[in-house]
Amino acid sequence: KTRKIIPAQQWLFKKYVNYPFEYIYVDLKSEDINNWSINILNKIKNIDDEYIGFGLDDYLPISDFDEDVFNHMLNIMKKDKQIVRYEIGHTTVPHIIFKEESDFLVKEIPQMADYRMSCQISIWKKDYLFKMLSNRCNPWQFEQSVSQLSKGDGKKMILSDKRWALRWIRQSALSGRHPNKVNVLGINLNDIKKMIKENILKKDELQFGMWRGDVMPFTYDFSFVNLQKYISMNEYNELKELFKFNYD
Repeated sequence: KTRKIIPAQQWLFKKYVNYPFEYIYVDLKSEDINNWSINILNKIKNIDDEYIGFGLDDYLPISDFDEDVFNHMLNIMKKDKQIVRYEIGHTTVPHIIFKEESDFLVKEIPQMADYRMSCQISIWKKDYLFKMLSNRCNPWQFEQSVSQLSKGDGKKMILSDKRWALRWIRQSALSGRHPNKVNVLGINLNDIKKMIKENILKKDELQFGMWRGDVMPFTYDFSFVNLQKYISMNEYNELKELFKFNYD
């Protein structure tokens, strides 16, 4: 069901990420969604690397890849064997300061936080990820139920703040909340225009956000001011600050 968004993700990765990652898309076709984790595990279990990237295909990158931040965070992860996940983008999950660098913060997701098992693209210690994927579940249960299994297990999960290796759209691009719609909030408008022109995105399917209820329809003359009627003032201010590099 999410296959249609892959060309957009690939287009954006090609534009923004100049790093020698090897991308592998796992096609589960018509396999039972409730066996999602086991099916994923069976497809990737022969990967030899100690650390691997993992995430869903409907998180779309919107900024240049910051290799310095990425390498710094990866080095911290490799030095501390208790760190099992590095979330490379921004997140709304609560976190505490782990270490202060000169121009960004290294933060840790608390032991008892919800959504420790996030499907946002992260670098994982392979053995830990495989252990968690061995719990038979769908993607939503992985983030919710399996997260409960990781609470208090002593394993560390880190992320950066103030600077990120990569930024994503807010919320996923696809959701059952708005079937057949694509969230593009955060993507540079010129990028959207190019993807529409190249038939990667369809203009009539696009919208700004993936909240429940009314969502702002897509328009080429997007302004954050017009977004105010759809979300709370706190969220409006947060998103305006987060995405100002693409909309100022």
